[in-house]
Amino acid sequence: MPTEVERYDFNDALSRLDDISHWLNDQGFTNVDRVRVYGQNIRRMIDVQARGGMEALEATIQYAEAREIFWSYVDADEFVRAVEALRASLGDDAALAPIKQALNGPADVFLENANNSDGRNFMFELIIGGRVAGAGFRPSFDKGPDVQVEFAGLQVAIQCKRPFSASGLEKNIRKAIHQLEACKAGLNLIAVSVSRLLNSGDPSSIPEVSHYELGHAYLQSEIHKIAHRQDAIR
Repeated sequence: MPTEVERYDFNDALSRLDDISHWLNDQGFTNVDRVRVYGQNIRRMIDVQARGGMEALEATIQYAEAREIFWSYVDADEFVRAVEALRASLGDDAALAPIKQALNGPADVFLENANNSDGRNFMFELIIGGRVAGAGFRPSFDKGPDVQVEFAGLQVAIQCKRPFSASGLEKNIRKAIHQLEACKAGLNLIAVSVSRLLNSGDPSSIPEVSHYELGHAYLQSEIHKIAHRQDAIR
C-alpha cells in the first residue's frame, strides 16, 4: 500500500529562507541575489494562493516567469537545508565565506550557462558540505579540496563536479582525480551532480511517473544509463 506523502509546508520554507536572508543582510550582503529572488517568488505565490487568485495567475503568467518560480521552490529548499546545517556546525562566521559564494547566477536554471554557473556550481559544494554537517561532522571548504572532513582519524577529501553534458562527465571526473591526487588525503571521494544531464532546466521536460515512489527507481535507471555510456566511451 503506497504511503501518504507529507504535504510540503511552503510557509515554513519561506520563514526559514527569510531568516537566512535577514542574517545575510546583517552581514552586509543586501543585494537582490538569486536567493533573495527565491524568497520573493515563494512569497508571491503564497499571497496569490491566500487571495484565491491562483487560477487567474495560471491563465496569464508567462512561461519564463513560471519556470523561475518553479526553480525557486526547488533551489530554496536545498539552500535552506544546507545553510542551516552549516551554520549549526561551523558557526555563523565560518559558514559565511562558503555561503556567499553560492549567491550569484540566475534564479532560473534554464538561463544558466558556462558564464554564470559559478554560484550554482558552488551551491553543489554547499549541499555536500551541508549533508556532511548534518551527519554530525565539521566540513571545511578552504583546505584544498572542495570539501574536507575528518572521519575515523582520516582526512577525507571530496571534489564536487557538476557537468553540463554527458560528454563532459568523464573530463570532469578525470579533473577531480588529478585534484585529489594533489590533496594527499587519507580517503578521496568524487561527488558528481547529474542534475543538468537529466534535465535542461525546462520543467516541462521533466518526466512524470504514476506515483512518487517510482521516482527513485526512474532516477536510478537514468543514472545507470549515464554510467554505461561512459563505459562505452572508454
